Amino acid sequence: MIPKIRIHIITIILTLVVVLGAGTIAYRYLEEWSWVDALYFSTMTVTTVGYGDHVPTTDISKMFTIIYSLIGISIALASFGIIGTAYLQTNDKNLFGKNHKDHK
Repeated sequence: MIPKIRIHIITIILTLVVVLGAGTIAYRYLEEWSWVDALYFSTMTVTTVGYGDHVPTTDISKMFTIIYSLIGISIALASFGIIGTAYLQTNDKNLFGKNHKDHK
């Protein structure tokens, strides 16, 4: 893997860990859920799965969820896009021996 891509992927993973960690801590204290339930809900929110088995019950946690989902989903989508692009570029380089755009 190209070092620049590796740095991007490590940055993305750390960003996702921070986003999930912030959500976990917030729900742990705002909703008084267990650490596992708070992490579970944070993950379901950011990945837009949302099974509905856990829901925020207080006004402050509902407001937090609005902001958290807008930010978290945006970061997750951008992260998955960057990882997908890096994967395709790496496979393109392996397949052709150099970047595909160099073949044009």
